[in-house]
Amino acid sequence: MAAVNETKFKEEVKKGKLRTHYFIYGEDTYKREFFLKKLIEAYQKEQSSAVEILYADAVKIDELIDSLMSSSLWDPSKIILLKNGEKITTKVLEAISPALESEEGNHLIVIGEKADGRLKFFSKISKSYDHIGFVKLDLVGEYEWNSWFQSFIKSEELSVQDEAKHLIQEWTNTSLTELKQLIDRLKLYVYPRNIIQLSDVLAVGHRVSPYDIFQFTGALLQGDQKFALDLLERLLSQGNEARSILGLIAKQYRWIEGVSAALEAGHSEKDIARDWAVYPSAAKVIFPAAKRLGFSKVHKNLSLITEAELNMKLSKVPVELQLNCLVSELCNSRLE
Repeated sequence: MAAVNETKFKEEVKKGKLRTHYFIYGEDTYKREFFLKKLIEAYQKEQSSAVEILYADAVKIDELIDSLMSSSLWDPSKIILLKNGEKITTKVLEAISPALESEEGNHLIVIGEKADGRLKFFSKISKSYDHIGFVKLDLVGEYEWNSWFQSFIKSEELSVQDEAKHLIQEWTNTSLTELKQLIDRLKLYVYPRNIIQLSDVLAVGHRVSPYDIFQFTGALLQGDQKFALDLLERLLSQGNEARSILGLIAKQYRWIEGVSAALEAGHSEKDIARDWAVYPSAAKVIFPAAKRLGFSKVHKNLSLITEAELNMKLSKVPVELQLNCLVSELCNSRLE
């Protein structure tokens, strides 16, 4: 396995000079997903390849080996994407090593946050297989952050005042994930304007974690009003803006709406999990909720959230009170 620095990896993807397998690790979620998409597109440009998504914390060794070794006349080489790569064990790596020796056949992409526990394994085989690349994506520095920032702003046709940009950089620092989420929220907040001011950043900026929002959404879907309101109070007390929390809830409800529609269209949970990137821990909440509520009720709840977003801009009622009322309404809708 060859250790491939980020610059070399970008060059391989851009020129289409790809290795058979890649192990990609990086702490920034957006950056991982961005380059993963580019890599898959590069593979598929060479040859139309289906993507099979598995999860390192749920896959069985026999299942993974079978996926690596199987082929068909219609799909001579497929892409096996193994997510949550930070949870892959050395036992699994050693078991699949023989299947990775060939430069032909299916492609394996292992992607995760950190490779700490697997570094000895990667070092052990680094001299043996040049067709396997180990890539570590670095956190962005100041120069790279500015490049990504300009790219996000340009794609959204926005302009940003200097004071606003400085605060955005201070808050997002080395995280492209937080930067992209903040730009997305700002675009919605300033519409129909296309200029972002310092006051806009102060209004929507937050430091809430995705896990908190997932817990919050899970409580809403289960009708646990007390837990949801307690968590909301904690998030607000930490300085998170009500508008920001609502925007993230809306994003997760749109995800659930898509899953609900796919279920009612007759798609299997396995196919939906693959197509909508529903990881195992999320599936335990999303699939039961989508089945229980159904598309029409999820869509109705999403309409309530969208209406609340609009009211927060127009109404003189305190936004925190509006959000508390919405939580009660969403929890009670489960009982209807």
